[in-house]
Amino acid sequence: MKIRSLLLFSVISLCSVTIGWGQTWNEDLTSTMTATLDNGVLTITTSAASEAMPDFWWGQAPWYSMSESILSIVVAEHVTSIGNHAFQRCINLTSVKLPESLDIIGIRAFESCSSLPSITFPDGLTTIQNHAFFLCESLETLDIPASVSHIGEMAFDDCHALTAIHVDAANTAFVADDGVLYNIDKTAIVLYPELKSGTTFTIPNTVKVIESAAFNYSRLVSVTIPSTVTVIKYGAFWKNEKLTAITLPNSVEILGEEVFKYCSALTSITIPGSVKEIGYGAFSCCENLTSIEVEASSTAYLSEAGILYTKDKTELHSFPTGNKGTFIIPSTTEKIGILAFEESPLTAITIPESVTEIGNDAFRYCEGLTSVVIPESVTRIGNSAFHHCTNLTSVTLPDQLAEIEWHAFSQCTNLAAITLPAKLQSIGDYAFYGCESLVSIEMPSEIKIIRYCAFLDCINLSSVTLSDAVETIERFAFAACNKLTSITLPASIIEMEWGAFDACQTLKDVTVSWETPLVLDDNPFDEEIIKTATLHVPTGTTAAYQAADVWKEFGTFDEYDPAGNNQIEASTLKAYFSQGLLYITGLQPGALLSIYSITGQLVYKGIVMTDSEQIPFHTRGIYVVETQGQTVKITTN
Repeated sequence: MKIRSLLLFSVISLCSVTIGWGQTWNEDLTSTMTATLDNGVLTITTSAASEAMPDFWWGQAPWYSMSESILSIVVAEHVTSIGNHAFQRCINLTSVKLPESLDIIGIRAFESCSSLPSITFPDGLTTIQNHAFFLCESLETLDIPASVSHIGEMAFDDCHALTAIHVDAANTAFVADDGVLYNIDKTAIVLYPELKSGTTFTIPNTVKVIESAAFNYSRLVSVTIPSTVTVIKYGAFWKNEKLTAITLPNSVEILGEEVFKYCSALTSITIPGSVKEIGYGAFSCCENLTSIEVEASSTAYLSEAGILYTKDKTELHSFPTGNKGTFIIPSTTEKIGILAFEESPLTAITIPESVTEIGNDAFRYCEGLTSVVIPESVTRIGNSAFHHCTNLTSVTLPDQLAEIEWHAFSQCTNLAAITLPAKLQSIGDYAFYGCESLVSIEMPSEIKIIRYCAFLDCINLSSVTLSDAVETIERFAFAACNKLTSITLPASIIEMEWGAFDACQTLKDVTVSWETPLVLDDNPFDEEIIKTATLHVPTGTTAAYQAADVWKEFGTFDEYDPAGNNQIEASTLKAYFSQGLLYITGLQPGALLSIYSITGQLVYKGIVMTDSEQIPFHTRGIYVVETQGQTVKITTN
């Protein structure tokens, strides 16, 4: 099974399957509920008097692989709820019929049904859950019946064609005014339709809360916020690309995460003294924003040179994306906040010794950075901290760093080398995924687990040195490392998960040192590639490996002697390996000394100075030492 048909995120479950016209598919969802797909119509029926549809995980509905074949959905009477994720990504769906018995539409139930132009809600419906119609890009209008009492956060987010929302006059929870959705007493504005006509809007002075994504993607140039508003929630003005200015009244206390993200026309913003909390990424990716000012009366925040800090200046909260060039972080800074520099065009950043933490996503998509020195004071580098810094070629990590978290350096496509600190204990999922220029990696002595997809798609990684501390190599840890020709697996390993070395197209030599073959529940290698690869095993163990599951699939077997230092003599030439040094004796001064990998690749060449040499050698495997026609085979493990 090839990696590119499996990853990422279990891609095998996402592959589209077409049900031809005239073909029928059906499956029981419960003992009384059945799903049938016939001629593009998916029908959900139940024989029970009343039954809720099961919830599903993302992409796990039984018809998901056929979702592009679904043109119409009919949910029959007696069904009371539509399960979470039930009909997501039915991208060709144009018609939905819901029963009068329906009470609840679940989380992300119709997410990404991008061709659905309209939906008729039954009069008994009470609940529309979070993201229920997220990315339904063709929905033009909404008619909310009187029965609806709950609409979850961002239920109609990213409905790019939406022009108006209407609410039944008898509804006691919501009201619409000029096509805009509010709660019943108009103290919260819920949704301003993306394609509503007009370029300016004044929020009514009854409103106290601007809900999450309320103005997401709006075409507005100007919005007037009244002094009654105290809370502006997550992403409320996300990607308002025409919004040139915004005035926050001195009543606002909370600004949610990513509240003005991608407002590309904003050049400056002033935070009133009333604000007590600003969510991370509130102003990130505003490409023309050069200044975030804070009123002097603020007790929570301050601005210096247009950069937002906490009041005590120990955390750098937000660096305006419109600023270019280089930047030196002040020496008072202890934490670089989450998303603080996201998409910044800076070409250089200096991090002082005062910093102890780099927050999640702090430098994500900083494509101008070419090198980063992380000081010894830093004890945590957060998730995706340097994700997609595509021009980053050099990173210096602190010696005491214990963990590199999830996606920390993923898709840093020009990162050719990195030295992992000696104290490092954990490398997170996808930590170096897609680092296409990385050619070698040496695991420190305290690393026990190499996690899921840690080095996936490092297509030029040709040398991997595993320490004797490694115990577990998780799924796809080194998958699709196409230049990896050999790997030596230390005896410390007790588990290798399925696909750990899948799709390593040039893998030809695998060296193991277990006297008894490690029991493998699943194949960590590519089943086709190992048919032509050589497994190097301890002397006298070939028969055991040829009888063991997975190991027996290797094309050829080669024995070596792992006893002692594996000293092998050929004529006067002797060589042995100990504690990171390759000792070679019986040499002729002035002669050429060459060392080759088992596949014939030259890994060392030099002129002999004395009759014996000590060469630092940290790559594990089987090598051939050659000088003046003499050769000696040496195993470094």
